[in-house]
Amino acid sequence: MKGKLALAVIIALVGAAALSIAAVTAGQFLVKMRVDVPRAELSPDTIEIPLDIDKPEGREVLAEVAVLRVYGEGVAVAFKTLEPDVQGSVSLIAGATITLEGDEGSTVIHMPCILDINVGCIRPLAIIPGYDAPLPLNPGEYKVSIEIAWSSASGKGEVNLPITIEYIVEERQP
Repeated sequence: MKGKLALAVIIALVGAAALSIAAVTAGQFLVKMRVDVPRAELSPDTIEIPLDIDKPEGREVLAEVAVLRVYGEGVAVAFKTLEPDVQGSVSLIAGATITLEGDEGSTVIHMPCILDINVGCIRPLAIIPGYDAPLPLNPGEYKVSIEIAWSSASGKGEVNLPITIEYIVEERQP
């Protein structure tokens, strides 16, 4: 019994010493803040769309693959294709259609000729909002669906085509 009492007293003393040390060293605050307040975001931010192309032409529709959230006024979006990574001997033409379904209805963004490998692609000579130019969006939540269509496919290989989304924030003057 005396041994247990002595052990309890030692633990209490060590605890009190630790508290007094913590009280001496706890007189400083270091606040590190990384501020990133988005006006819009895509969730998930990366979407992989695997396509197995085994015929010269076709299409694939992927419904509601993401959600686009627009938080403030004056936000516009533009979908852009980056340089494709092509492996193998492939010929292919591809286009895409992105549909944004929100509370106020749906908005369709046509993206002709997003890819042309070893084949020419003719696209309309028009500026397409959301593809060639920013598309203004009202605040809200939009379900994102994408349709990929291809033609003139031949050969064997693999193609990776990144499609990004740019957020353009237009500040309103008072």
